[in-house]
Amino acid sequence: TNEKPFLTGFSLAALLLLKYFGWMFLLLFIVERKWKELAATFLFLVIGFAAGVMFFGVETYSAHFTTLRMAFDSRDFAIAGLPNVPAFYGGLLTFHSQWNRDPVADLPWLAEALALGTLAVALSFSLRSKSSQRWLSQRRLSQRRFMMLLTLSVIFTPLAADHHYALLIPPTFLILSRWHAKKASWAFTAALCVALLGWYPTPTIGALSGFGKLLCFPRLYAAVILWLVILRSDRHDD
Repeated sequence: TNEKPFLTGFSLAALLLLKYFGWMFLLLFIVERKWKELAATFLFLVIGFAAGVMFFGVETYSAHFTTLRMAFDSRDFAIAGLPNVPAFYGGLLTFHSQWNRDPVADLPWLAEALALGTLAVALSFSLRSKSSQRWLSQRRLSQRRFMMLLTLSVIFTPLAADHHYALLIPPTFLILSRWHAKKASWAFTAALCVALLGWYPTPTIGALSGFGKLLCFPRLYAAVILWLVILRSDRHDD
């Protein structure tokens, strides 16, 4: 990205205008001091937002943000049973009269706190300074940070569904193919790929009670394992 900061900034700005989960990559620019890319992103964000308001009107954006706020206030995403971290904690700790009658406990504030705390911890490990990984080339370190943030951007998006996991194809095959040669068995590697990217039925969140709801999130568990593989790979590669 150093050679084409405006192209990088344009691409990320387009992603942010369409899908909010791209905000994590702004942190990557800050950690790696890619100020040109960061400035270009904000420039294109302003241009894109202004063009959108002129074309669609202020009322469209106002209605969009109102709907988005209502969705968060109602916590519907927390009991959706989708393969993401907010839904995981929400399924265990948020009661809903129709969709989640028997959680472990009805503590929605705790579900939100755990999701935010988990995100903070995961980001801190993903954006570690290069001093703790000094034997890695800067390019390899940047690649790993990017793939870790890509994984986190999927699993922490409140409405991330099965089809969003297609975004994990690059880190799955780039990292697991390298890791497999040294540590993983064929069976384990294949099982992880199927759990991440395959189709298989899972129980609905309302069909199970208490800790039985843990059975609803196999794809999320596989993504967490992928993130851990990327995190640990710096100790086994190079």
